[in-house]
Amino acid sequence: MTILLISLLFVGCNDIAEYYVGLKTQPDISKEDIQPGLNVYGILKSGPSFDTLNHYFEIQQIKFIWDSFDSICVDQAEVELTRHPFAGNVEQYTLSCQQNCAYINEDIVTAPGDCWQYVCDYDTFTVTASCIIPNQPVVSNVVVSNESNSIELSVLSDSTAFMYDVYILSGNDYYIEKKIPTNGVDTEFSISPQWSVADKPIAIFVFAYDQNLEKYYTTSNTFFKPNAYRPYFTTVDGGFGTFGAVSSTCLQLGK
Repeated sequence: MTILLISLLFVGCNDIAEYYVGLKTQPDISKEDIQPGLNVYGILKSGPSFDTLNHYFEIQQIKFIWDSFDSICVDQAEVELTRHPFAGNVEQYTLSCQQNCAYINEDIVTAPGDCWQYVCDYDTFTVTASCIIPNQPVVSNVVVSNESNSIELSVLSDSTAFMYDVYILSGNDYYIEKKIPTNGVDTEFSISPQWSVADKPIAIFVFAYDQNLEKYYTTSNTFFKPNAYRPYFTTVDGGFGTFGAVSSTCLQLGK
């Protein structure tokens, strides 16, 4: 199913790739009256599915150019992550820029309950942030109905999750739904895709977002329109952008 998801992302589903992997989620700062600084995007992922393949970090510098603000790619920043695991020793990771403002360290290991600290230094700017990896979402009461062409499921209540994404994949068909959970209450999904669910293998991916990413995505009009113009909002100190975490679980139904 991981191969299926990866192929779907790169063949005909750019909207999923751009929204989830972290591409083009930076705000359009040319329309904002803000101060020069660093604009960062960082996401740590934990789970048995697609998450662990693509921790994603991006750094841009906001500059004042010709009476307006613009951003340029930063490829010489010093980026350090510190992992404080729920149990075990503290670990540090240094990230290097690979291409297009993207910073990577393939040795990063994550687990639910980890507390992470982020430090980015460049020029005279320092951006810091922290996050906690959410618990892996627990899915129950999954019902696929051929008669009503629907899929119903529940995600058990979890205080570490502040937003859920559900991705339904079947061949080249897909469906995405997002919900903000109510504290102490299971989150119910009743999904009616435009394509038939009858007698087909179906993969259900459920992603649980931490508080930083929930605030970053919902405090703008990109909550329902990925990559639409994002007003200024930040969850980091000393700059702009966000640093957060997401965990996932995957269910495979049918053949």
